[in-house]
Amino acid sequence: RSQLGDMQKQKNALARLIGLPLSDELNMTEKLQTLPSDIGSVEEAVHRSWAQRQDLKASEAQLHAAEEARKAAGAEHLPSATVNGYYGLEGTNPNQGAGVFQASASVSVPIFTGGRIHADTVQADAVVIQRRAELSNERRVVELDVRNAYIDLSVANEQVITAESNQKLALATLQQSQDRFAVGVADSVEVVNSQEALASADHDYVSSLFSQNLAKVSLAHAMGEA
Repeated sequence: RSQLGDMQKQKNALARLIGLPLSDELNMTEKLQTLPSDIGSVEEAVHRSWAQRQDLKASEAQLHAAEEARKAAGAEHLPSATVNGYYGLEGTNPNQGAGVFQASASVSVPIFTGGRIHADTVQADAVVIQRRAELSNERRVVELDVRNAYIDLSVANEQVITAESNQKLALATLQQSQDRFAVGVADSVEVVNSQEALASADHDYVSSLFSQNLAKVSLAHAMGEA
């Protein structure tokens, strides 16, 4: 029961990483396979994450909006011109009406609103500074996520290589023990110990494969690709 609970928790963690609803049942249909050890440069992964993470794109959009608001606040002191026009018919008979028109233009120069404009500008500057700081902080958080995931995947790759080597060694040892037992040089205890060593090596290999695949998904999630 404990193992089933751990498996379900691992499935939930995997579903969360790849963006699937936690209420859906997740069934593994393919065997775990060794992933390529070449995972590229961590600097390249960081820059890709900056370009792909949706949370960073949202922060960049907020910064852009704040900068545009700052431009608008700074333009409030500029004069503004307004032009209005009207054209219509006048008379008792629409077919014989006389055309009439009216046009007007006005220019507004802000003179007594300097204090309010200055306050709007200062407030807009503060918002821009805040948005830039938030974006910079989120970039550092994303970079930390990618670098940590990169380290985990690098360690997992080394664990897979070690587990594969131990598995081959345990298999060769078992074959030697069986050969020695067949010719009467070794007893059954040696064979049983070799079988247990191989079973342990197989378990370590499966665990390392799981860690490698999970680290790969974690890196993709940190880069905004999961």
